[in-house]
Amino acid sequence: MFFILSKTLDFLLIPTVWVLLLLFLALFLKSVKWRRISLISAVLLVLLLSNSFLSNMAWYAWECRPVPVSEVAHYDVAVVLTGVTTYHPAIPDRVHTNKGADRLLHTLQLYRLGKVKKS
Repeated sequence: MFFILSKTLDFLLIPTVWVLLLLFLALFLKSVKWRRISLISAVLLVLLLSNSFLSNMAWYAWECRPVPVSEVAHYDVAVVLTGVTTYHPAIPDRVHTNKGADRLLHTLQLYRLGKVKKS
């Protein structure tokens, strides 16, 4: 049940679906007033949701501000979350990193600077 609900909500929250629904309504509505409202709404949604400046501002508002290393407190343990490495069967004696390699590198940097006792 949860799987079906999550997939349904995922589909319904895509902004493209909203725009297509409004355009579909504008195509099949009888009333000129509601047709105009749905067309204007679709155009405004496209302009709003395709604006890279607004999306960047939203991402910047969502992100946490970086903390300088000098202000980081001392901790006993550091935990590195997964998703850092991959395995290649052709080269089994090396570790290959993905996009999240900074997780491991930041943890090692804090360990070497003495901000973390164990990693």
